[in-house]
Amino acid sequence: MSYSSSAVNGWLKIYQYYTLGTIMHIIRDAIMTPPSRYISSAAAGSPVLLTIENHGLLDGDTVTIAGCAGGTFTTLNGTAKTVTVIDDDTLSVGIVATGTYTEGSGSVTATTLPVWVSSNFPGSSLKMFIGIDPNDPPAASDYPAIFVTPTNWGRETDSYDSSKNIRSIIIGCLLSDTTSTTVSSVTESAGLAKIDRFCQIVLEYLRRGLMHPFIKRYTLRNDGLLYYPLFHAGIEMEITY
Repeated sequence: MSYSSSAVNGWLKIYQYYTLGTIMHIIRDAIMTPPSRYISSAAAGSPVLLTIENHGLLDGDTVTIAGCAGGTFTTLNGTAKTVTVIDDDTLSVGIVATGTYTEGSGSVTATTLPVWVSSNFPGSSLKMFIGIDPNDPPAASDYPAIFVTPTNWGRETDSYDSSKNIRSIIIGCLLSDTTSTTVSSVTESAGLAKIDRFCQIVLEYLRRGLMHPFIKRYTLRNDGLLYYPLFHAGIEMEITY
């Protein structure tokens, strides 16, 4: 089974005839290889303003920009850059550009997750496991990691006898951390803040990468100190298709 994200400018679509394996691979791609969004227009200046329809990014997110042409807009291409959100369709990037942007030439890809992993776990790479038992997660030597596994399945029928598949899927976030910080005699495990941020970034990727009408709900569960120094948290996502 194949699918394409390009038809809707970076949105990964889930169709009724897709198998469970394909759906989990789409979720994998939304997190591990997020689709790019086209930069429809850009305004010269400092900072540069980028117009990207429904970009889904947050203040402080990091992105990689590629393909920009026209004037000195080529300086946007390359290394990860931090964005400031102006509105749902506009971002600013702290780079100077002059001249006229070639409309539609460039694209933006989110890199917040790999940048966060490399910053917090130097020398480690993010791993993903698909279809595992959530009660028997990977070994700590594989952390930081994400797992994707299905839970429940059913069908929903409306008043017009139109039926849809309903699938619940858990996306688990796993990390190991023994560090802590002490402020005013209060010691806090660094892993608590890290697992929360880890899940929030993954959730952001899912919201940005998947077609929203298909996602019925998200539930975020944090099992913080149950397995210290291992930190587990999960996102339960219910999809209709």
